[in-house]
Amino acid sequence: MVVTNPAPVVIAPNTPFMPGQTWRGSYVCAQGPSGLALRMLQVTGPAVEAAFDFDVPQQSVHGSYVAAGQFDAGSGRLQLEPVRWIVRPAGYEMVGLVAQLSPDGTTLRGSITNPNCSTLEVRLAP
Repeated sequence: MVVTNPAPVVIAPNTPFMPGQTWRGSYVCAQGPSGLALRMLQVTGPAVEAAFDFDVPQQSVHGSYVAAGQFDAGSGRLQLEPVRWIVRPAGYEMVGLVAQLSPDGTTLRGSITNPNCSTLEVRLAP
């Protein structure tokens, strides 16, 4: 009988992100203030893949897509670019983000990389 070891769990050094984490908060774009949940899907070294789940309450719109990018541990900067839709509401487009990690590692503040958008802030959910 051959016993195989399961694939090792990769712990990404120097990153606050782990698969399964959710960062919750909001951002502002042309549609107005919107709820945001960044669900970490994969973290391998500096590479990060997350689900960008958004909610526009004033329009009763919900959507979700995968975004991927890099976390720079030296600067504390996270940059994500859109990859593919999970749930696409009519009339909406995917956007990227650039955010700075707070010194205590619990908050990301930054901006959405679209000229019709501005700020974002999310906190690590308990």
